[in-house]
Amino acid sequence: MSAADRLYEQSAELATKIDYLGGQAHAANCRAVVAHRRGDLIVAEELYKEANQLARRAGDVRLRAMIQRNLGVLASIRGIPEQALTHYEESLEAAQSINDDEGASRALNNIARLYAEHGQDRAAAEILDEVLTAARGRGDATLECTALLNLSELRLRTGHAEEAESLCRYALAIADRRSDPSRRAEALRILADLWSARGESERCADALDEALLLTHGSEDALLMAEIWRMQARVGRFSLTPDSARVALTKARALFLDAYAWQEVAGVEAALAKLAD
Repeated sequence: MSAADRLYEQSAELATKIDYLGGQAHAANCRAVVAHRRGDLIVAEELYKEANQLARRAGDVRLRAMIQRNLGVLASIRGIPEQALTHYEESLEAAQSINDDEGASRALNNIARLYAEHGQDRAAAEILDEVLTAARGRGDATLECTALLNLSELRLRTGHAEEAESLCRYALAIADRRSDPSRRAEALRILADLWSARGESERCADALDEALLLTHGSEDALLMAEIWRMQARVGRFSLTPDSARVALTKARALFLDAYAWQEVAGVEAALAKLAD
């Protein structure tokens, strides 16, 4: 990640030297993505806003749509759903204005995930079905995998375990074909939750152990934090209070670095429960 950031910074310097606004905008967005993935959301937000201003000056509507989606994700992480939805809707409108079907689908996927997180299950499922149909029609395996994972998690939460497992296994197969460790880890996290509910504790623990190894190498800080939290709840670290406390402390540190206040509060409540 640090090597990539240095290259993007050099790209920004070169684009500035030759007064290439579009290049500056793309470089700032790429640097923001790197900061976002490592959990440094303050830097990420500053860079996204810089990229958005540059993209607007350059007339790059496609890039602005992408940046609005990313700003929406940051707002969602921080527990500000209204702001997140505004960003996602702006992204959708921008993508539709230039007939960017891929960008529109990605904005819809984000909207569906936000709906699911706030209990609007039917609307979320309808949108995700639409996203899946569009992604498959374009041969967009990346978005198909992401939408399948979102739909799987929704189905699991609403009591449709068999369908959730089928969807998640399909997503896992796509992730493996694409050699995508982050999405494989995400799929294993969902499967671990499902297997835990079935009482398959060893299978659940094995899945979380592998997921943790995968996220450690990917520098996906927020996914790593979520897996540490699950380790404390249903993985091997849940076996003793001291081990669970270690896992929760690791999760808290990662969420805290990302200013994910809702998640921090949830972890702190779990730590307090252990202390009782």
